[in-house]
Amino acid sequence: SQIDKGTLSAKTIGVVTLSGENQSPELKLSMETKMHLEIYKTRPDVKAIVHAHPVFATSYAGTDLKINTSISGESRALLGDLVYADYALMGTKELALKVANCCTKGNVIIMQNHGVLTVGKTLFEAYDRIEVLEATAKISYITEMLGKRKELNEKQIKEIDDLFA
Repeated sequence: SQIDKGTLSAKTIGVVTLSGENQSPELKLSMETKMHLEIYKTRPDVKAIVHAHPVFATSYAGTDLKINTSISGESRALLGDLVYADYALMGTKELALKVANCCTKGNVIIMQNHGVLTVGKTLFEAYDRIEVLEATAKISYITEMLGKRKELNEKQIKEIDDLFA
């Protein structure tokens, strides 16, 4: 908590048990630790979580607009349907429960007026989803500005979903 993420190393990452016991008491844990723990309890298949505030995706979190994952095959394949979590105060049990519940519906959560969160079987998978999400948010914004966007149709979306099911 409260360190420049660019300076992270193994020594600066807190270790916490699933019951919430801090195994690295010399480090201040993130205020979102409860949220991560709730997700791990709710989704045993999840082995990694990335929570961030990328500019474009977070901009969508501050609106009623949706990021469109039906513009490119990569977006659909890696992100699927995005899940939107209603606002709750950061660091609270309420936010932890809302986001954990949303994680039962998908791997990418847009947290209203807050940021985004992705989950995966590996840290790379969760991180990759954040990167693709941010690119998809940019693509959504640009195609909206250009107008006349061409989305994947239902058949194409089903083909992609079946390919990665």
